[in-house]
Amino acid sequence: MADFMKVDFLDAGEFIATDGCDGIHFTGQNNLDLGKAIAAKVKELFQRGRRAAVQPTRWSATAHPADRSGPLYGLAK
Repeated sequence: MADFMKVDFLDAGEFIATDGCDGIHFTGQNNLDLGKAIAAKVKELFQRGRRAAVQPTRWSATAHPADRSGPLYGLAK
């Protein structure tokens, strides 16, 4: 889905597992490891953003009908 939407993705499963006391919740170490991974990803995104300007998305004729507003469709938001 992230590739399709052309957005970045962080797979938490690459950094942690649910090995807490009940197999669902994270341990303190899990939280620390995931926090470090997220911080590194955010830093990467900010550094990349400085190098290349983000291109604005234009309205598409294939946009969902509920989203069709603005000058392209003659409607004001």
